[in-house]
Amino acid sequence: DESGYLKVIDLPRGTQARKVAQDKKLDPNIFQGAMIVSVNGKRYGPETQVDLFAALRDPARPKSILFKLASEDDAKRLNKFVEQSNHTASNKKEDLQSATETSLFTTVQFANQGEIGIKFGTSPDNFALAVSGFVRDSDGRRLNENELSCVSENDLLCRVNGISVLGEKGEGKRKGISILEQVGNERPLSLSFAKPYIHTIVLEKDE
Repeated sequence: DESGYLKVIDLPRGTQARKVAQDKKLDPNIFQGAMIVSVNGKRYGPETQVDLFAALRDPARPKSILFKLASEDDAKRLNKFVEQSNHTASNKKEDLQSATETSLFTTVQFANQGEIGIKFGTSPDNFALAVSGFVRDSDGRRLNENELSCVSENDLLCRVNGISVLGEKGEGKRKGISILEQVGNERPLSLSFAKPYIHTIVLEKDE
């Protein structure tokens, strides 16, 4: 598109990329509009997009591809670009439009005292705290199972009591830790999460 970066329009049905995404329990539609960041660990910038295209066409396997998922605005812009470029691609346009309709945040409210039951790590780009696991009771059940039913591993902590805890170069991690230390034991407590926007997919060549 006009950004100059190579982006995903769709993972077509029947392709290995779509199958890998589904095997990883990922909705293939979330990759619509995603920017391809690296192939086999090598990152590509705006000046090396031709090299990136060549790396993607290389038949060698396995192939590891790192994506940066599109924001809602990016998805809309890409959708508009595709519509202008190809008026006949009606199925793809419908899929791209549906990708912009999903909710961006899941907010969890804690009313009772006690552990919130979440273990945190750092997101791959060091932009936020990410859910690394859940605390379980002696029977193996998640603490606060009902409240956390919509939260998954790798989800990103975006807000604490409505305060943003995101930031580049580790600032999001520092904000998140600082605010949780200050208000983590207060009730009610509100935590908002977003689905991760970076996923690594490994493609292996069929024998």
